[in-house]
Amino acid sequence: MNRIRNIVLFVTISTVMCVFISSLFKIITYYMYDNNLSWEEGLFTDEYPFSTVLRLKRELENNKTVSCRDLTSIYGIEIKNKRKFPGGYYFIIKTSGSYTYTYIFYNEDLRVSAIYSQTHFKEKEDYAFIEPGVTTMEDMHQFDRGFFTKPTSSMLTEIYVTKTEYLIITYDAHKNSGHIVLNYSFFDYDSLPGLYGDEIYSDIPYIYEKDRFI
Repeated sequence: MNRIRNIVLFVTISTVMCVFISSLFKIITYYMYDNNLSWEEGLFTDEYPFSTVLRLKRELENNKTVSCRDLTSIYGIEIKNKRKFPGGYYFIIKTSGSYTYTYIFYNEDLRVSAIYSQTHFKEKEDYAFIEPGVTTMEDMHQFDRGFFTKPTSSMLTEIYVTKTEYLIITYDAHKNSGHIVLNYSFFDYDSLPGLYGDEIYSDIPYIYEKDRFI
């Protein structure tokens, strides 16, 4: 009887250990990255419907916590070819529809922190039409739907990603203002840590130059 009990105990412990090791290995893979991998080396073997990306973005906008595990188990998105930057990690998926690529960011806690979809990165000169007090948020969205939103109490802030710089725009947040542009500034990608420290990339995700190719 004791022998059978020992066998059952051994099998149970072995099964638990296998599950634990498998889970641990999966977690470790989220922290593995390759910043040197080039586009020519086959980053994209799958294409995802943009509806999946929209669903994920809505969840984040509703302050729902989405983990790396959720990306695979709920949204069916495979996490691979990760890049490491000071604020966390990101990887790129090819999406169908009007947005060709989507950049998904997650932090050290393995929680999705931001999503950015883009057809192509514009040049700084493309935004020369912006005029504070005249240009509205609607004007900006008609011109470029790819941006990060950073709301504050009295202003609305959006960050646009160009090929060489960040474009940071603040709008009047009052409903009756038409959300007119109050001011805007361009910042070189690598100048922000000197101004605000590396933690700035926790708020404004970083995309390496090699990944701003489209």
